[in-house]
Amino acid sequence: GDFPRCKLDDPKLNECMDKAITLALSTYLSNGIPSLQLLPVDPLDIEHVDIQHGGDRPVGVKLSVNKAKLHGLKNTVTSNTKFDTEKRVINCIVAVKQLRLEGDYVLDGKILQLPLKGKGKCQLLVGPYKSRVVMGFETKTKKGEVYWNLNKFTIDMYDVENFHVNFENLFNGDKALGEATNKALNENWQGLFQELKQPLEETFSEVFRRVGNTVFSKVPENDLFSK
Repeated sequence: GDFPRCKLDDPKLNECMDKAITLALSTYLSNGIPSLQLLPVDPLDIEHVDIQHGGDRPVGVKLSVNKAKLHGLKNTVTSNTKFDTEKRVINCIVAVKQLRLEGDYVLDGKILQLPLKGKGKCQLLVGPYKSRVVMGFETKTKKGEVYWNLNKFTIDMYDVENFHVNFENLFNGDKALGEATNKALNENWQGLFQELKQPLEETFSEVFRRVGNTVFSKVPENDLFSK
């Protein structure tokens, strides 16, 4: 009885799913569900994030963040859910107040023509923004129960109102140069976000797919939906 549940044959299934997903993220998942041994997801621990970008674009950069924490999943609202029960695909819009990613970074390369090199603590803030989310499922049967498995999860971030980064200890701790560089990146945050948008979307997609599957691997379809 931990989850808000919808009926699959409810004519208002999509509206019900809007509320259920919003509530699941804001309350249950963010606080954890002890009965299912599900740890809280706000903040969410991410062992390793790799953002690599290159080619002929203005970014030729390697950024990795270790022992990262992602804050802010509880402050999300889901709307416009469309659940195609035949194809097992859910489309929805998720409005996010702010996500904050913190961790230990290693950075080398160029962003927006600025040479960047350093390692230390970092913080990335993004939001408010919206995401078009597409989730695709397959089902597996274990011990007579049907379980969902997310085999597709894509995010398209849009209406991004702010993006802010802070890399401590750039250039071997050259404080003046480090501060000037962070300032330059943040003054041009729209350009910075455009450059990092695709790798960030791919990173978040994979992280959220894994989080979804930790839930779906423990909660069978019969418990996700009411009869």
